[in-house]
Amino acid sequence: MSQWQNRQGQTILLGQPFHWGRRNSRNSITQINGTGNLGLQCLRYMFEKSTPSDWFSSLLPLKRAPNDPVTIQTLNDWTTFTNAKAMKANAGQPGGMYPDWKPFSPIEIKQYIGLYILNGQSPSPQISMKFRPHHEDYVHGNDLCFKVFGRNGARRHQMFKAFFACQDPCKPTPPPKRPIQIGKWTFSSPT
Repeated sequence: MSQWQNRQGQTILLGQPFHWGRRNSRNSITQINGTGNLGLQCLRYMFEKSTPSDWFSSLLPLKRAPNDPVTIQTLNDWTTFTNAKAMKANAGQPGGMYPDWKPFSPIEIKQYIGLYILNGQSPSPQISMKFRPHHEDYVHGNDLCFKVFGRNGARRHQMFKAFFACQDPCKPTPPPKRPIQIGKWTFSSPT
């Protein structure tokens, strides 16, 4: 186990729960010096010096661990759902929606989610403006996005927006519980 020394000079063994801070009535630590309890199991031993990528990976992991419940969502699941939705729309086929489409990778899905996080921190009127280098667009251009996504980033982002799915698109939609009435028309569930 590695060690880390906090601001108060206390040595912390990484991977061990914290044992100081404010306690609530249930005798569990809720706050440590104004920050949340970083020793929670769900955060997989994150600490103050963890990178943003580590925090993202702890909340949305790339793969399911052997002891994780079946209901946990992973980046691999989202990638599978996104590619399945694209294949159902005949993407990549001549005459299809996007004939130049190629399957997304989990890293690419993570990059596009990170792009939306970046847009929340530094908003642009359109996300497609971030794909230009700073010397072309002084206000909204972003050299990091241009380097990561390249010249074809805006086109690939259109494909991401069209096909991104967090739920399995192959599962059937459940029928409505009661008939739907729109004006004089009544639609009932197929039986």
